[in-house]
Amino acid sequence: MGLNLRKSLGGYALISLVIILFLVLSLPTVAEAEGTLSMTAKAGFNGYVRTGEPVSFAVEIENQGPEIRGDLQVRCNQFGSRVIYSRQVVLPRGACKSFNIYASDDQSQSFNLRLMAKDKELVSSRVKVTRLPPQEMMVGVLSDNQEALNHLGAVKLPGNAQRVTVINLKGEDIPSNPIMLESMDVLVLADFSSHNLRPEQLSSMQSWVEGGGLLVTCGGASWQKTLNSLPEILLPVQVSGSVQVSSLAELEKWTGQQLPAGKNIILSQGEITRGTTLVANGQSPVLVACKTGHGNVYYLACDPGSSPFDNWSGNDSLWLNIFTNSDPHQVISAANARTMMMDQRRHEIGWALRSIPASDLPSRGLLAAVLLLYILILGPGAYLLLKKFDRRELGWIVIPLTAILLFSATYFVGFKGKGRDVFTRVISIVQMEPEFDYARVNSYIGAFAPTHRDFSVKLTGNLLVDILPVDFYRDGPGIDNENLPVLATVKQGTDTKVSFGDLSRWSTRSIATRSSIYQPGNIDAKLYTQGNKITGTVTNNTRQTLSDCIIFSRYGYQKLNKLEPGETAQVDFMLYLSMQNRPSYYRLFESYPINYPRGFNPFRAQDNSKMRIMEMYFNRGQGQDNEKLMFIGWSEEEIKGVLDNNGLGKVYPSTAWVSPVPVNLLQGDRVSIPPGIINGRIIEVKANHCEQNLQGVQFGGGPVTFQLDLPYELSSLQVEKLNLLAPAESFQSARWVRMELYQWSTGSWKEIKYQLMGNSIEDWQKYLSEKGSLRVRISPSGTDGWVHLQGVTLTMEANYQNRGQQPSLTTIEGR
Repeated sequence: MGLNLRKSLGGYALISLVIILFLVLSLPTVAEAEGTLSMTAKAGFNGYVRTGEPVSFAVEIENQGPEIRGDLQVRCNQFGSRVIYSRQVVLPRGACKSFNIYASDDQSQSFNLRLMAKDKELVSSRVKVTRLPPQEMMVGVLSDNQEALNHLGAVKLPGNAQRVTVINLKGEDIPSNPIMLESMDVLVLADFSSHNLRPEQLSSMQSWVEGGGLLVTCGGASWQKTLNSLPEILLPVQVSGSVQVSSLAELEKWTGQQLPAGKNIILSQGEITRGTTLVANGQSPVLVACKTGHGNVYYLACDPGSSPFDNWSGNDSLWLNIFTNSDPHQVISAANARTMMMDQRRHEIGWALRSIPASDLPSRGLLAAVLLLYILILGPGAYLLLKKFDRRELGWIVIPLTAILLFSATYFVGFKGKGRDVFTRVISIVQMEPEFDYARVNSYIGAFAPTHRDFSVKLTGNLLVDILPVDFYRDGPGIDNENLPVLATVKQGTDTKVSFGDLSRWSTRSIATRSSIYQPGNIDAKLYTQGNKITGTVTNNTRQTLSDCIIFSRYGYQKLNKLEPGETAQVDFMLYLSMQNRPSYYRLFESYPINYPRGFNPFRAQDNSKMRIMEMYFNRGQGQDNEKLMFIGWSEEEIKGVLDNNGLGKVYPSTAWVSPVPVNLLQGDRVSIPPGIINGRIIEVKANHCEQNLQGVQFGGGPVTFQLDLPYELSSLQVEKLNLLAPAESFQSARWVRMELYQWSTGSWKEIKYQLMGNSIEDWQKYLSEKGSLRVRISPSGTDGWVHLQGVTLTMEANYQNRGQQPSLTTIEGR
């Protein structure tokens, strides 16, 4: 029996040895991998990235050796520590694969991408990036004729120190994730084979436009290869052919520049399906503008990179009009919004995430029972015990020791029951759009888990994650230091996992994510204007119960309180000029909306968090001036499909549901425009300094020109009352404001006396163009003066005379 046992054991050992050898030989070693791998990497858009935005990397790895399983990593220095972004890589023998990875690093100038296996670097590639300022306009050009549109870089934007950077792209450069496309402000498609774009890339472009981008699709001789593969949502004209013409009188009038004589021009022809025709050639549209979500899609019937447009003197005027009217990502009207956001988004939201509601206290009955138990044990209990053993002299020792044991036991039970809890705060902003199926979601997640050395947050899907600072420490430029401790690791893939180490143990571990949700519902508004009043109804067509609902603009608001799903509320409020120069989202939470006593704090403590959330939203450039009227409602329900709640303990969600709401200015034959609906856009800056933010526009050392565009042509209006409003900061500063109006018939400016509470325009025919545009030039009275305006808007009462004309909301006048 012993012999058989030894044989059996020997057989098992032999089989085990064979299995182990097979496994060892089948797995590639790090030594075998060395010299058999090669890696190339590209960053951003041809190496350009915007300061304050995440960086995407396209990596290609070729493996000539045995199979490799490892992690592709990008290490970034943030807040005096390291954050590692990684994704799993599997490379069979002889494989050459492409991978995409991102890093939420807004300062570094170079990145070292590494393939790691068993904590050892197998291969690496360093890439450098060119950082562009937040206020610079990035224009991506998709064209088979490289450098054909480089002349766009000569367009002078109205803002100070603003310029256009033209980046020539290939189809493969368009990311499938629209969030990674947000650094780009404008995309121009001209003489480009659009059939090379994959469906997910086209979907990404659509989502990017809805988020505030500008897409310009161009026709011309190569209209078929450029336009035929685009979906309807990205092409507001149904193109059917082309035509050759010798002149374009309307385009010359719109730009103020003549085209070269004797040149043949090829235009694509078609019928407009959406939007507004800005320039036409007979019945065929030449330039069409179509509002799409927060952004715009423009159609240009010619190829701007071909003759005679490639060297045309009117290019600057043409593209400046397109840029200023569409204002992509509000880079013109609020050029410094990105800078403000870059400085504040991490630190401001951190305060709200750390405001976790207190853990539930023990009930009064439990506290009374524990106290009674203490008294019984330390009093009669100790006395009876010592009496039984006849050792009452030991009371001075027994009673203190018993008290210490009781207090220690109470602390241990409390720590086990409550001290080990995980508290998670989730703040989300859902940006709904009327008539769109998808809504953008910005979520901020903060978890406090002091007894967990290592802690992980799991997210559904491959989401863009930004690690927020653990305190108010403001980081400086990144330094390549491998000795810095690791704050967090972001594992990218089918789902996303963020792992925090012991470094952040006693802080709130916070992250920010961006995603989208399908068919969240909408806010259905049926609103009308009556003088300076907004009336009508709004209906909550979401599946959420919304509380603290408000509809508002810069010049007024109405609280709607709570709205159940499907519930309708009546709207009736005035829009009026106020001298309180504070952002509107501050006034939403004030107890005294007009004036309040000196020293009185108008904000309730529970509203501070909501104000900070609104500040985050509006500092992202989604200001109410762009949307005219806004709806905001709040829910205490978490957005499904973003966060995996496993291990997150008690979750405290707070979600803001935000939506623009349209308003009808025409009732019967009557047109009423209250303040804040038609707002001035900056078209020219000659001031030494100009800054626009949530409190208005400030400039000095020269004039700034604004243009206000009515949604009606002049021929369809009989104006009864037209007021121009440009309220200054105070009555004292109003004395130093100089105002001029542009006379379209003569091409000259006429000075009018500035009135703080508004200027009545009596001879309005002189100052309204055929398209219904009004220009005003404002400057300080002295060369070293300074002007601070809340904004530029107008009010109007008129009769509408042409019922056959459809009012347009995007009509603009060329320069």
